[in-house]
Amino acid sequence: MAPVCLPDRPRKYYGEEVTVAGWGLLSDGGRAATKLQEVNLEILWMNQCREDFKYQKSWITSRMMCTYRPEQDACQGDSGGPLVRLNTQSGRYEQVGVVSWGIGCASHKYPGVFVKLSHYLNWLVRKTGKSTYCTG
Repeated sequence: MAPVCLPDRPRKYYGEEVTVAGWGLLSDGGRAATKLQEVNLEILWMNQCREDFKYQKSWITSRMMCTYRPEQDACQGDSGGPLVRLNTQSGRYEQVGVVSWGIGCASHKYPGVFVKLSHYLNWLVRKTGKSTYCTG
């Protein structure tokens, strides 16, 4: 067992597979999960998120990232949960995002939107007063 780490520096994760986990609804307007759920998604290019889907372009900022996989998504009740990726160099999982918002769940028109955690690395270190990265 090892902790989930923060990225050691800001990166672009476009096209990478990530995993979101949570206890939210199993479908839009559906019932709540009775056990922890997880699903693998793909991080979209920012332009793709702004251009190829139905969100207004101004809604998606540089502090966000979008994920998509047909019929897969976070849902209501998952907000605040982790979006992680396996760092193949370190062999550890890194939290790269936080479930934020979307329209519906698993809609082909609206990808999931997450806080881009790497945008806040300096703030996290300042607030915790110590390194929050995994080393070694």
